[in-house]
Amino acid sequence: MSSLLANILLNEVDRELEKRGHCFVRHADGGNVYVGSKQAGQRVMRLLRRCYARLKRKGNETESAIALVFGRKFLGNSFWIGPKGQIKLGLADSDGKTQAPCEETKAAQLRPIVVSHH
Repeated sequence: MSSLLANILLNEVDRELEKRGHCFVRHADGGNVYVGSKQAGQRVMRLLRRCYARLKRKGNETESAIALVFGRKFLGNSFWIGPKGQIKLGLADSDGKTQAPCEETKAAQLRPIVVSHH
């Protein structure tokens, strides 16, 4: 699916996530939804499957996951914990190790579980 078509079709999914108050990021047909627990991640994954079914789309189950935000890459970036316990965001190399930080943020501002959907 082209990026333009994905953005048009998945706008409905974005609105559903916004309506429910979820923090998320999407690029074309892939994205991450940030939630506070594994159970919440499972609920969001079920929601995404229902949304995709309404659109006659099927998610890529091999690329979809409910996992901790640390160690997951999205658009070449990943989160990691710095030496003083702060959470950092930076560019990830092919091994998943972070090369250079892009920005820093406080741990309390981030939720530890990510739902990755493609």
